[in-house]
Amino acid sequence: MKNIIFLLALLGTIELSAQYAVIHEFDYTNGSSINAFTDGALLSDGTYLYGTGGGGTNGAGVIFKIKPDGTNYTVIHNFDGVNGEGPNAHLTTDGIYLFGTTYSCLSGNGGGVIFKIKLDGTNFTVIHYFDGVNGYETLGGVVTDGTYLYGMTLGGTAGIIYKIKPDGTGFSVIFDFDLTSGYIGSGTLLLDGTYLYGTTSLGGANDFGVIFKIKPDGTSFTKLYDFDGINGNHPMGSLITDGVYLYGMTQVGGTNDNGVIFKIKPDGTSFSKVLDFDLGAGSPIQSLLLDGTFLYGTNNAFNGWGAVFKVKPDGTNYTFIHQFNWVDGLCPCTTLISDGTYLYGTTNQGGGVNDSGVIFKLVQNTAGIEEINSTGEISVFPNPTAESITIEFFKETDEEKYIIFDQYGRKLLEGCVTESKTTLKLPFGSGIYYLKIRDEVMKVMVER
Repeated sequence: MKNIIFLLALLGTIELSAQYAVIHEFDYTNGSSINAFTDGALLSDGTYLYGTGGGGTNGAGVIFKIKPDGTNYTVIHNFDGVNGEGPNAHLTTDGIYLFGTTYSCLSGNGGGVIFKIKLDGTNFTVIHYFDGVNGYETLGGVVTDGTYLYGMTLGGTAGIIYKIKPDGTGFSVIFDFDLTSGYIGSGTLLLDGTYLYGTTSLGGANDFGVIFKIKPDGTSFTKLYDFDGINGNHPMGSLITDGVYLYGMTQVGGTNDNGVIFKIKPDGTSFSKVLDFDLGAGSPIQSLLLDGTFLYGTNNAFNGWGAVFKVKPDGTNYTFIHQFNWVDGLCPCTTLISDGTYLYGTTNQGGGVNDSGVIFKLVQNTAGIEEINSTGEISVFPNPTAESITIEFFKETDEEKYIIFDQYGRKLLEGCVTESKTTLKLPFGSGIYYLKIRDEVMKVMVER
């Protein structure tokens, strides 16, 4: 049986169904998937998928890129321990550089690093070494507002929030958690232009974790919610937003003590559970993806092998859209991303040959994302674009709110369209973004 699987692997992409395909099997020497307790996710620039993994030449982890069809897999950087070890969170890009973090490091007191590297793999630079005093052991990636990168680490009393400029200058701790405000920041921060939003896995009034917001200058820290167990315990991954609610997941807690999907408004009101996971539904892993119609995620259902699920934001229509079987991967361990047609992700184990995990793609099979509004009342062009898009309304009296998200559901721009034709500048790097207006979500490609 393994000989047959190996032959299929040599031939290229393993087509396991009409909807699911393994596009790459990790082999440790050239990278292996990362464990399920990190906040990793693939990143797309419209041409390549980028990601981080374990293994590699030095066993300290890698940065890789691969085309969505499974070709041109390339390790663009091998960590050596001194320049970081254990890249453990999804990457962020400004269109020129990728930015990321490692969990540890053999130098700088071993506290991990923040790094940058060009998309072609050149100019790798460590822009900050965590030394224990200013943080250590990062558990999430960084987010940028164009001037600073923001992130969280362990360290201080109960963890910190920091900011740093992309060239490595201007590092400062903007908030030091104190157990009451939260303990151990979970995932990557969400930025809406005014506040940073995030969760801690522990701490707060009940020591079950909190949801918080804080301004980028470190002021106005506010706890939005203290988890109490029945409504969730130990939030994990990152928050996402649809412009009205923040959505996230907890690893345990809820009615069945198997984790929940929750939503809450950015002002801290209207907290509710979207879904209580049960033993049949598995426990959630990592963060959610929102396409305007469904929330997508992964869990450890089916005896721990894992599954991909979707559910509507009101908690209805919970469905498994793929069940893993070891040959096609085992334990999906990172947040999903979408190009509007396919979902992409990785598994921690499985793959049939090397048991080091896989990169997969899965037909999204939903009408939630369309490039042009099906009603014909709204058009968006040019698409792809280099710098700006024009939104045109055929009803001149319309005034509509728009929101632009990245692949992780992070809100990047919002405003109102009041004219029949409005041009918006997009200060983003190359990649896939989503424009939500009225009840439609349209994919926008930026190519610089």
